[in-house]
Amino acid sequence: MRGRTEEELSSFSTVATCKILPMTRNSPPTPGAEPAIPSLLVSASDARLKIADRIADGGTLVKAWRENGARIGDDECERQCSSWEEYNQTLLRSLFDGAMFLAQYRRHRLSMGVLDVEGDPLAVVKSCISTVLDKISRLESISGQIDLCPAPPVPPSIGPVAPLAFDRLVKICRRFPAFVRQLLKRHNNRPSFPIDDEYDAQDLLHSILRLEFDDVRPEAWTPSYAGKSSRMDFLLKRERLVLEVKMTRDGLGARELGDQLIIDIDRYKEHQDCGTLICFIFDPERRLANPAELEDDLSGLRGALEVRVIVAPRD
Repeated sequence: MRGRTEEELSSFSTVATCKILPMTRNSPPTPGAEPAIPSLLVSASDARLKIADRIADGGTLVKAWRENGARIGDDECERQCSSWEEYNQTLLRSLFDGAMFLAQYRRHRLSMGVLDVEGDPLAVVKSCISTVLDKISRLESISGQIDLCPAPPVPPSIGPVAPLAFDRLVKICRRFPAFVRQLLKRHNNRPSFPIDDEYDAQDLLHSILRLEFDDVRPEAWTPSYAGKSSRMDFLLKRERLVLEVKMTRDGLGARELGDQLIIDIDRYKEHQDCGTLICFIFDPERRLANPAELEDDLSGLRGALEVRVIVAPRD
């Protein structure tokens, strides 16, 4: 089987078919009320920016598949396509308080035929390209409708104590690297207290929190999300604060952390005792090239939940 040239690969933008079948449409929708326009959980500009990033990532995938689809291979193209789509659906759930846009994104297309996988070795690659181009057009349509969405609701007041507690917790996170450095300097060269992984960081923070707060509850369960439950690291119930602790390592960089935090934020929005979520990322080896970007992108209001991402050290 000969390889395809760049000109051949770049000449297509729709799915390959062995024969054209009669066009079929989805079953007519069940009569009933139209879905309500969803409310924004973030600012309109933030939502547009995040959707634009996904559109740009999709365009990058399409370009790579067109130029190198035969070399990348069917399995890897399908994996990349699936990963891109799953992230988009999670993002839409985190941006809008309603299912209308998610339904628009998921809606089936017209059926134009069947793939001739045997006769065309690039059929799967072409299918991935067609899928991503279709989803990009849907994201562009959703972005164009953002101005119709109500603004994020103002979170309820959580009392006069919580702001002070929030400031104390932020201060602890910001100064945690200095605390760790001091532990490495022991009297008379005694063994230090190394922080080798995320569990070490959590144990130290737990001890520090006991100095500042009376009721610290480790590893409380969050409500079910997509059929699963997850444990939060620390809940300060009186203050309605949750502290989630992560530590960078091989395989856990900015992109992976962003993916994890988007899912975490969706879970915590449903927790009745969580009014503010602080996501602390300990980056002792300074693996994150732009910590300020990660903080700015994920911090802010998510419905009634205030989210604050803190990376330390960051200078």
